[in-house]
Amino acid sequence: MAKRTMKTNFSLEEVVEQCTRRDSDESEDDISDGESDVSSVDSIAEDLFLDGEGVTLDKETTGSVRVHVYVTTPMTCKEARTYCQTYHTDLSTIRGEEDVQMVHMAAGEAYIQSWFSSLIQETENSCTLMKYEESRIPVLWGALCGHPSLCTSKHPFFCYENLNLALEKKTWEEALDYCRSRETDLAYVDPKVLPNMSNAQTDSVWTGLRFMAGMWFWVSKENVETSIALPSCPPEPYRCGARNAKTGIWENRDCEEKLNFLCI
Repeated sequence: MAKRTMKTNFSLEEVVEQCTRRDSDESEDDISDGESDVSSVDSIAEDLFLDGEGVTLDKETTGSVRVHVYVTTPMTCKEARTYCQTYHTDLSTIRGEEDVQMVHMAAGEAYIQSWFSSLIQETENSCTLMKYEESRIPVLWGALCGHPSLCTSKHPFFCYENLNLALEKKTWEEALDYCRSRETDLAYVDPKVLPNMSNAQTDSVWTGLRFMAGMWFWVSKENVETSIALPSCPPEPYRCGARNAKTGIWENRDCEEKLNFLCI
């Protein structure tokens, strides 16, 4: 299923204008119990939202970075999978300890039981309902649904995204141009999640964070979370946002510094 496409090549001035307008106009709508049309879920409260289509970049110069997204709005198995395939990549699977840790970081203590994708080959399009016990290890909760249409109960769920870590060293503007020339964008990174960036060849990597017109913003138009600790008025030229690949600390760095970077 194709992801929703929108204009992604916004100028920095357009992004500032759109963020300001959205903050003043944004409102939330409820979804009726019977709705499963993806066009009706634009206003769902979600921890991560990405515009545009994900495109795999040159394999010689990039590495894949997998992140999980916690969607708090309860849906059926079928609705959850459709939503994930439309706005992200697919419903999350738990394949190892790294996924366990990232899922917990994405949801914190909030999630009790949620939909995941089944790992059983003959039911690969079905869901598994899982929960956290005190050990924080996801365990099966109830019966596995053999077919999405049979999973009518509604629960929060996890989607996953594959970000691309570009191993070339570029300035922030060069990184933005590189991503957009491949129909992607500099990435939004959920502040609650520390992706595995162990392959990075620089201590920090560029993200889509930028300071302009007195505010920090994401070039892909998400709101900047208060948990991202950056100076409210950084001096020139330290007005581009990076994340330390090892510690996860957010940094305002010289925009002309050449770093690896993350593309959506």
